[in-house]
Amino acid sequence: MYYDREMLFSKDRSFWLSMIIFLLGGFYASAKLKVEKARWVRWNRLEFLKDMPAHHFHNRGGVLIKKQFAGFEKYHKNHNELMTWYTRSYP
Repeated sequence: MYYDREMLFSKDRSFWLSMIIFLLGGFYASAKLKVEKARWVRWNRLEFLKDMPAHHFHNRGGVLIKKQFAGFEKYHKNHNELMTWYTRSYP
């Protein structure tokens, strides 16, 4: 039978406890970072909305959706490709 007269089990337990706490803290910090980055993007979007040109947005019942650049395509291979371009250009 092994007797732990120097209380070495305490070092082992404290190491694994600190490792578990460190990993859980890392997971929490990662999730919190994602939330705060999204909040910062929203804050910038709302703060500088008045400086952005109005033709960059679609107004869908008070909800502003930023337009995507469709490009300067002039020639299309077939009707389906032309319709695809129309849906991108004029949603």
